[in-house]
Amino acid sequence: MSREAIRLWVNWFGKYFADCVKRDRPTAADKWHLDEVVVPINGVKYWLWRAVDANGDVLDILIQRHRNAKAAKRFLKRLIARFGEPRVVITDKLRSYFKPIRDLTPDTDHRAL
Repeated sequence: MSREAIRLWVNWFGKYFADCVKRDRPTAADKWHLDEVVVPINGVKYWLWRAVDANGDVLDILIQRHRNAKAAKRFLKRLIARFGEPRVVITDKLRSYFKPIRDLTPDTDHRAL
């Protein structure tokens, strides 16, 4: 079997297998941990935003140039659209999280540790 045959096979069946994995994956827990870390890419600072549920499954990651309330809101909107509203959100004490969480998920318990 050649590399080209394998590449064609992956292109043909890859999406089907990915859809099966997504469909069979358990739903996210209703307790989320949000965090961000600086990542230098080609000498430019970017912020890697990451959300993990209570089971340790990574829900989503997003790389942005800013670390402010607008960036936090964009990340939180993506999460809510995909997984629904969480019961609890645990963050660090970054002030940028407070307003987006209060506006987008008013019934969510926000814990800043």
